[in-house]
Amino acid sequence: MSSSPATARILIKGGKVVNDDCTQEADVYIENGVIQQVGKELMIPGGAKVIDASGKLVLPGGIDTSVHLDESFMNATAADDFYSGTKQHLTRMISQRASDEVIMVAGKVVHGETTTAHAVLSGMQYYHQDWAHAAAHVTVPPLRLDPNTPNYMMSLLGNDTLNAVASDHRPFTVKQRAMGKDDFTKIPHGLPGVQDRMSVLWEKGVVGGKMDENRFVAVTSSNAAKIYNLYPRKGKIIPGADADVVVWDPEGSKTISVSNQVQGGDVNLYEGLRCHGVPLVTISRGRLVYENGIFACAEGSGKFCPLRTFPDHLYKKMVQREKSQAVKAVEREPYTGEVVPVLNSGKREPGVSDLDTPTRPCTRHGGVRDLQGSSFSLSGAQIDDKVPKRSSARILAPPGGRSSGIW
Repeated sequence: MSSSPATARILIKGGKVVNDDCTQEADVYIENGVIQQVGKELMIPGGAKVIDASGKLVLPGGIDTSVHLDESFMNATAADDFYSGTKQHLTRMISQRASDEVIMVAGKVVHGETTTAHAVLSGMQYYHQDWAHAAAHVTVPPLRLDPNTPNYMMSLLGNDTLNAVASDHRPFTVKQRAMGKDDFTKIPHGLPGVQDRMSVLWEKGVVGGKMDENRFVAVTSSNAAKIYNLYPRKGKIIPGADADVVVWDPEGSKTISVSNQVQGGDVNLYEGLRCHGVPLVTISRGRLVYENGIFACAEGSGKFCPLRTFPDHLYKKMVQREKSQAVKAVEREPYTGEVVPVLNSGKREPGVSDLDTPTRPCTRHGGVRDLQGSSFSLSGAQIDDKVPKRSSARILAPPGGRSSGIW
């Protein structure tokens, strides 16, 4: 299979363009791998491939912030390499691999992600009677037993407390997980899900009423692009952005099953789940790579995206937060009334000699130590020399508490 050339002209016509900040009915014209125009009644050159998106949504390509492809882990090799992993994700959205580390620093600006599984499934899966079913859900951190946790996590995604959702895709077969059949700590942990991330989140988030279409784009694409300093080259449909675009059918549906999945592994965590929201067309950097169930992606067509440091999305928030927490003086007119003169400032007045400084008063013995009540003698002999020496003395406290005396 070979993908269409990046120089191809593509016109997506009649759809509703959905970005993280707005939705508009507009056509999208793509040429040379870049979005050239977004709007109505566009003037475009001839020979463009026209994609009818009437009644459909036109979304920016998704960014999966945590995928593990072609990876050896816990004596097992993940069931997907970069080609198969990319191919399976094209049935949903474009995939960009990025780091999933989030540094948590109790006073700093923090951006967090969760996974599709943690926002949909609970840890009750670990009590399933089928060992293979339970083992397929082993991951780190583990799914939580509280059945309310998934709903709560989805709410956090919807209200911008959590910023991104990842698949954390690391598929293993049942045979590979069976290395821990007698000790669950030896099960290579990781969950499949790169193929189903978008549809599951649309079903549970948008259809479930936790977020609107704009927030869906934010948590699946735009926020990750901003955090990794790829925005708006990625994560937004505007002129000048990379042509990573998906024509999404919000009314279309599909039942998820291991029997029809493209991703690796022999289980699917969302088996039997009927999802509304499926892709019809996927365009990667101006190439038509998926249309109506047919793949047209070539092995080796992926591209490394270097990241610039100091993203505005992060550092502007940090600066704004520091300004809002800075101590500010109260603005008011200065005091112009009378001031009582200070009689004694606590400082030594000029002209006072050190000779005039009063000395410490003498003791009643003229500074000589009173030895009358002491057993100490300058001769070296002590009055208790004849008393046998003891290495230690036992001090007892009387009943009822401590005492200052020696008993």
